[in-house]
Amino acid sequence: MVFPPSEDTCSTLHTVRKQVFVKDEFHYLNVGGIGTFDVYDALGCAFECISNPSCFSVNLAISKELDGKLWCKLLSSDKYRNSTEYQENMTSHHFFIMVRGTFL
Repeated sequence: MVFPPSEDTCSTLHTVRKQVFVKDEFHYLNVGGIGTFDVYDALGCAFECISNPSCFSVNLAISKELDGKLWCKLLSSDKYRNSTEYQENMTSHHFFIMVRGTFL
């Protein structure tokens, strides 16, 4: 699944960092994170990532907590830079950034 940042997000971020996130279901990149956030959906996680210039991919929980939120882990790497740390995982989805038709 591919989704661009929402039209409702800050237009400045659209101008500076036009990005498309590609979803790899049931995968996790096991590298150190640059931040973990509680979000309500994948769009919230994507917004956290595009708000951070060091973010190249995210791991997002599949199941919501009792408060209705998901954990979102921002990563400063991607599955191509750390392919040995990329693995199947039944509790999360991995989203990585594709910029202008090429993968980072």
